[in-house]
Amino acid sequence: MTPLIEARNLSDTLLAGKSYREIRDIRQYIVQDRFHVPIRSVRLCSKASVASTIPINFNEKERKASYGGLIVCHNKVLCPKCAPRLRYEKALQVERAINRHLDTGGEAYALTLTVNSEDYETIEEGFDLLNHSWNSAFSGRHRRELRLKYGMCGYFKAIDNTFQPARFKTHLHLHCLVLFKKPLSIEEEEAVRRKIIGSWVRSVKYNSEGKNIAYESLQRFTKLYTPTSSRTDGEAIAQYLVKAFGEAAREITGAYNKTGRSADSLGIWEMVDLCHGLDPDDPLFLRIKA
Repeated sequence: MTPLIEARNLSDTLLAGKSYREIRDIRQYIVQDRFHVPIRSVRLCSKASVASTIPINFNEKERKASYGGLIVCHNKVLCPKCAPRLRYEKALQVERAINRHLDTGGEAYALTLTVNSEDYETIEEGFDLLNHSWNSAFSGRHRRELRLKYGMCGYFKAIDNTFQPARFKTHLHLHCLVLFKKPLSIEEEEAVRRKIIGSWVRSVKYNSEGKNIAYESLQRFTKLYTPTSSRTDGEAIAQYLVKAFGEAAREITGAYNKTGRSADSLGIWEMVDLCHGLDPDDPLFLRIKA
């Protein structure tokens, strides 16, 4: 059994039966006290007061007490308390916008774009490559043709990332929702798929000076709803946006929990959960912390 599988099994055992709030508190402890994240606001979030004293609030209806006047970092990525709430709120905003668009006769497509994780050295380099490639593929004549010829009228996009501790590699990719004024015909859909994916592959190669190859077979462009699927209260959109905006509040969305696709690929909070059962000098712990 590999160290990663052993760590997964141990993490599952330690977290079994715990509520979302308990898991969130464990994640906060790991991020703040064991990782010592180098962002002061995240380290202090919900642990320090904005004033010299910390008032205690009591909810008569629920018969619960809580601290008041605490620092809130509002970090959408690293904070186990702020990020899920803020991202879920953002997902709901986008969901409502998408539903309005669909209700007025528009169409939406889910788009996933990746780069080759073997061909960038640092996560900063990967982020830069994603952003520059997106700007190249969705600007100028490319965007103009999509808008004038096929009726593209907007998009939402977010960067997602999973991590492979064994190889110390990140897998950066984009999740997008592309909006069109009206449904595309089969021929138009295929033409748009070829255009977007082709532009993306060329942009990645150009922006990496030929070092990174984004294989066309790994890119996805699919209609958000098919004729055989149903749209009930935006549920399918919410599920897609939960993934797009990262680890959303499991307390609100149910059992959804973002994990990596392959056995050795981990989502950000899955990595944090693994560290709950690891010693601070364990090589896996040190890789995840780094």
